[in-house]
Amino acid sequence: MARGLSILLSVVYGLYWRTGRAVYLQMFRFWRRIFAVRFAIGVVVAGASSPPRWASIGAWTGRGWARSSGRSSAWRS
Repeated sequence: MARGLSILLSVVYGLYWRTGRAVYLQMFRFWRRIFAVRFAIGVVVAGASSPPRWASIGAWTGRGWARSSGRSSAWRS
């Protein structure tokens, strides 16, 4: 929904900028409020429901996967 609203906001504001009609500015302001509320709810819900990413840092530094890669690899020295 956020992607669609962002496109809608861009199009409506572009129409206002091109034509100067106040109705497009009113539409933009109305949908901008809904977009802001939807975006804020998405940030809160995603932040509350997603697990912390710190557990995967070991994989980035080479400590998480190095032990298991030797057992599963066909290339052994």
